[in-house]
Parts: sequence; C-alpha cells; structure tokens
Amino acid sequence: MYQINSKEHPKLVEHKYDLNERKEILLSKLEYMLNYKIDITIESICKEMNICPETLRNWGFNSVVAEMKSKQKKIKLIKFKKNIVDSANKYINENKDTMISPTNIYEHLGVIRTVLWRSSPEITKLLRQEVVQHNMKIRKEQSY
Repeated sequence: MYQINSKEHPKLVEHKYDLNERKEILLSKLEYMLNYKIDITIESICKEMNICPETLRNWGFNSVVAEMKSKQKKIKLIKFKKNIVDSANKYINENKDTMISPTNIYEHLGVIRTVLWRSSPEITKLLRQEVVQHNMKIRKEQSY
C-alpha cells in the first residue's frame, strides 16, 4: 500500500497558453461572432474554443462573455428600432391620401404596441406623433 501512495505523480501538463493569451483568443473569437452576427452564448463560445463551460468559468472569463453578449444585444436593439421606424415611415408614405390608425401601423409592422412600448417607449411615442401629424395633414387637405 505504501508503494502505491509514495509513487511519483506525473507532472501536470503545461498549458499551451497563459491566461492573457487565452483572453486574447477569447476576445478575437467574440469579435468574430459579433461581426458575423453569430449569437454569443457560453455554449457557442465554448464550442468555438473547444472547451467546456466549466473551463471558461475557471479561467474567469464568464464576465467577458457576458459583457460582449450585452454589447451584441444593444446592437440588435438599435437595428430593430431602426427597422421599425423605417418600415413605419414607408407605410405612412405609401398611404399619403388615407387616414391611418395606430392599429394599422402596428399590424403592418407585425408588432404588438405593448410589446414595443416595453422595449422602446420612445418609438411608440414617435409612431403616435407621426400618425397624428399625418392625419392632421389629411384633414387639412380634405377641408380645402
């Protein structure tokens, strides 16, 4: 029994990269995923780096992934808002001669007003103002 316990243990395998190099590799992979619109998740970055989530956590990089994921979410929200506004303006321009209700715009956008309001209250306010201005213009033209 003593022989088994006193047996020398093999040296731990030296790591290929130090922690800073690993972080650089992680950041480059995250930038790639951000630029090519690949969803950033712990699972996807671990698959990309060929490591398990526990390893990523042990290296202390979960916060780096979370930060980049948050950045990606903000970028997506900005693009979503721009698409909503552009699509609404297009709808208003296509209906220059008819009165528009807010319901018509939200149906055209394929979005429920309350859902949009929760994520972007400024967009719902802008859409309401645009509809009011458009309808006032139509009323003014019809009264002449």
